[in-house]
Amino acid sequence: GNPGMGKSALVQSVEAQFFSNRSLADGFTAFGYIPLVVSLRSISNPGKGDRHWLARVAETALSRDGFLPDENTPDQNLTLVEAFVRRCGLILILDGANEVPWKDEIEKAAGATRAPGLLVTSQAHFSDSDQLFDLWTLPARMSASISPLLKHFLGEEVGSALYEQLAGTPLV
Repeated sequence: GNPGMGKSALVQSVEAQFFSNRSLADGFTAFGYIPLVVSLRSISNPGKGDRHWLARVAETALSRDGFLPDENTPDQNLTLVEAFVRRCGLILILDGANEVPWKDEIEKAAGATRAPGLLVTSQAHFSDSDQLFDLWTLPARMSASISPLLKHFLGEEVGSALYEQLAGTPLV
């Protein structure tokens, strides 16, 4: 989707909803997974061509945010993260793939047999591989969706009336 369409806001909302639970266990029970959101522009590439690339992305984000012991070496933390991914239902949400030149690494990680759940947001069409990704796209302009959404949530009559009031304003 285009800039400002709400991709990152959606990702932040998922994260906030998950962590609004009283514990990780309650969040996992509610969601069935543990989301780890990584803003790709906020980290450096953890290793081009590394077969552990996705786990290193997770390790980089978790270390940066203080979730892994400082006294561990990066390799010890990587082992912890890989065990956590295999056993605990971690889903990596990589936000902003169009903002970094790591397309090959992300595609390779998505195709890896032991890859965790993976969600990737991008402004531009990210990959030509429908075998690696289910592609969900946003409309080029939200204005085409306003009337149907208003009717869906408010009912045909109220939604249509509200849309008529909004038509021609900067909101539409």
